[in-house]
Amino acid sequence: MYLNNRGVTLIEVMLALVVLLLVFVGLVQTALLSIDNNLRNIYRDEAVAIATERMSELKTMSFDALTALAGTGCQTDTKDFRNIKNKQFTTCARIDALDADTNRIRITVGWDHRLETAAPPVSQDHPTGREFDFSIASVRRR
Repeated sequence: MYLNNRGVTLIEVMLALVVLLLVFVGLVQTALLSIDNNLRNIYRDEAVAIATERMSELKTMSFDALTALAGTGCQTDTKDFRNIKNKQFTTCARIDALDADTNRIRITVGWDHRLETAAPPVSQDHPTGREFDFSIASVRRR
């Protein structure tokens, strides 16, 4: 009696390895996408913290001192946070007098992330000229 115990051929092993390779490439891509999205969220969270801190500083100023700062002023700061070193954020504060007793304050924080998209040109809507922007606004009355 003859039994056919040949085992696995080289072609079958190669096909199994190709299938495994495709699965692992998909898993690596998923992990990289997840890391990238988490990093974007970390940058946005830091921008929210910066904007909130700057808004608090401006709202504690006297109304007359705030009115004297009318216009737009920008500054770029380098921050270290969550194991990220030397990340640059540009903060722009725009103060407009709506009337004699009311000021509008708008804080915009901008940052770049891998420069995947072209940064918008500097304008009233995008005063930082960075790839991503976060803005908050408030009204201050006398």
